Amino acid sequence: MDIENTEWFDSDCEEFEKYNSFPATIKDIQDFYKAKKAYLLSPNIDTSSMMKTKFQMAHSGLKAECSCHTISPHKLQELTELLKRGL
Repeated sequence: MDIENTEWFDSDCEEFEKYNSFPATIKDIQDFYKAKKAYLLSPNIDTSSMMKTKFQMAHSGLKAECSCHTISPHKLQELTELLKRGL
């Protein structure tokens, strides 16, 4: 993976916006991608911890979207895999 070329972050983030998610979920996902980028550019204990915390928040938001029937369980699985991409 080309860590210097992180343009795919934006396209991945845009994928989540297609589902009319709650604004808080979108913010959590955007925060996760910022933490993910920081970790990939400078892997250390601080960026790792932040990325893990932000992942849990983003994933919890996606699970809430599934519970509210905004997304299907299958879509939840797909979007979770997208969150994990590149790690």
